[in-house]
Amino acid sequence: MTDRPRPKSDQADRSHADGPNDPAPRHCRMLPHPAPEHETTRMLLFAFRRMAQHGLRDAVAAERMLGHFGAHFRAPLILLRAFVLELAQKGERNIAIAHCCTPRMTADEAAILAVLNDPETSAPQLTALLGGADAAHARQIAECLTHQLAGARA
Repeated sequence: MTDRPRPKSDQADRSHADGPNDPAPRHCRMLPHPAPEHETTRMLLFAFRRMAQHGLRDAVAAERMLGHFGAHFRAPLILLRAFVLELAQKGERNIAIAHCCTPRMTADEAAILAVLNDPETSAPQLTALLGGADAAHARQIAECLTHQLAGARA
């Protein structure tokens, strides 16, 4: 230890990243959307985050889907894995993903859930998520997953 003071870092005080007059806290700029209210959508977001962060074969994500969908969990699980893989392989940019238990969502996660909610009308969002890359195959996977989820919700 020395008696010399540490040099002031520009990252030391992150509470006012854009200045003291900025009305939005930093976490609200990074995670602008609240977590979904619907249980199935919230579980999909959790499983998507786990697979994106811990790998496609994450056991916690698979167990959560088994608990939610019961005996018919395999088709949604495999389609979600394929969707995550397609985004990772075809994407031309990084997708911002929050920690799996975070009660808010990034803008990218909100766009992903919008795509999974209605793949036909959210093609521009999917193209933006992929950074302009061809989104046809990802859209087909999203349509299949949406169809599977509609059957599971009914």
